[in-house]
Amino acid sequence: MRSFATALLVAGALVSQTAATIYVTEPTASTICTAGTPCNVRWNDDANAPALGLIGPCNIQLCTGGPQQQTCLQTISPTLDVSTNAYVTYLPDATIGPNGGPYFVKFISLNYKDPANPAVPYTSYSAMFNLNGMTGTFNSTVQAQISGVASAAAATTPAAAAGTTTTAAAAKTTAAGSASAAKASASASATAAANGAISATAPGVVSSTIGVGMVMSFASFFLGALAFGL
Repeated sequence: MRSFATALLVAGALVSQTAATIYVTEPTASTICTAGTPCNVRWNDDANAPALGLIGPCNIQLCTGGPQQQTCLQTISPTLDVSTNAYVTYLPDATIGPNGGPYFVKFISLNYKDPANPAVPYTSYSAMFNLNGMTGTFNSTVQAQISGVASAAAATTPAAAAGTTTTAAAAKTTAAGSASAAKASASASATAAANGAISATAPGVVSSTIGVGMVMSFASFFLGALAFGL
């Protein structure tokens, strides 16, 4: 298992030479947030291309899942410009899932495309972290995504977690991705307060989506975390 994860880490490093990701400093693997209590997401520019100014506004989501397929559970911020903000604070919704993990933050660029797959938005991820004070559950499809055995069909139409109707919009994005992202952003804007986003301030955020480059990048951090016992 360790050697397999190491191989994917190497592959991920090769991908990152052409598709840099945002450097998320919070949450980390040791972060524990509590439902209904302010939780921070912080990031820096990693000094590699593309610059945060190019990535621009992002749809930021709280998600779960595995390297191949993910389900987004709560909108943190629908249209936050990562080049003019350095963090956002939100209130985790207790009903979106159970205590523990894996939870992670997903950044989906609204304007910039994945260099490895121009049909989809540029997407990036935080480390996996834990949530406490949760009252929800994951359905069997989401559990399968976390285990890495979800069906190919679910990759194009990810199931929502039990008790929620929010899904990973970026996972459905195709060559018509720009229009879909714009609609998702407009809808999310109308419900941002209900979803728990409460503040954002000054400079940076990143993104990509499910394409070859994104899968390799996410797989490298997901299995790398397992390899080192995070």
